[in-house]
Amino acid sequence: LLVKLAVDGSIVDLIPPRTLRRLLPHSFVDEYAHWYHADKDIVELRPLKDPWARNSSNWFLSRSGEVWTLKQGAITCLLAPCSGMARCLAAVLSSLEDSLYLHMIYDQSVGSVEVHVPRLQLDFFLKAGESTIRSRQFRGMHIDPDQSVGTLVGFTSKLILRGDSGLPVRTLIVPEGRVHFQRARGHATVAVTYGTARRIQNYRIDDLLRRLVANTKLESKLFLAYVHALTSFCLPDPFLGRTGTEEAIRLLGSASVRTPRPLSPTEHDRLQSIASLSPARAFYPKHERVMQQVTWSSALSFLAQDDRFHKIAKGIIDRCAE
Repeated sequence: LLVKLAVDGSIVDLIPPRTLRRLLPHSFVDEYAHWYHADKDIVELRPLKDPWARNSSNWFLSRSGEVWTLKQGAITCLLAPCSGMARCLAAVLSSLEDSLYLHMIYDQSVGSVEVHVPRLQLDFFLKAGESTIRSRQFRGMHIDPDQSVGTLVGFTSKLILRGDSGLPVRTLIVPEGRVHFQRARGHATVAVTYGTARRIQNYRIDDLLRRLVANTKLESKLFLAYVHALTSFCLPDPFLGRTGTEEAIRLLGSASVRTPRPLSPTEHDRLQSIASLSPARAFYPKHERVMQQVTWSSALSFLAQDDRFHKIAKGIIDRCAE
């Protein structure tokens, strides 16, 4: 099907979105109509909510020789996901988001790059002549070149920020979404599935007391306890001095978690996930309750499948339901 639009004596052709797939970020492909102006050799991106109207604030894809540039106005252009700088920036942020969901905007007037992560509502920027990527939401903090923390080993969906002041102030940010995991030779490999998170959780790295400090919300503490449990190992985490299982049980046993309150659907589901870490047990024959069958998960180490998780999580759910 060929679609043409005649406006003011000129004819423009509609380009199928599939032709730009993986060449532009997904939102620039899926949320715009792409019109090719043959007389000017440019492609105009118009929002799908108003695909017929031309506007000077639209994005325009123009060619200079063999190079295509997507610009908005005279000084703002989009870094192509396949460009060298975009790949470097995407690699730094790969723990949070897929590269094709990052919007990297170059401002030619000042030489700075803005990096937007729309699905997580995060923004970063890189000033001209610097190699430090700074955060917009966490003022006075930048991405730490040292991404080691000494705990949550095997958990790949985390990013560490450091304060600009030179003081040892560090914060761990994690997208809160659906967690998938698999067993490896050593630590389990744990990650948050891209696209399932719509917000992040941040945890202050307390070097004095050797712990990660969650905010006051219950869901923040439950998510941290869940990831600690999944990444548990036979040896204590170097930073905590405790295993992931021990730290998870400590968090679940704290007064701020055990206090009865109405549970949100997210909090209830997270407690169910924690409870499901314990191995399933069933009596056989059922009516005699003499012998027991235990089902372990092959995706996790037996150290992460502690029976106490089911008891503690169900206890919290029952108290909050009273």
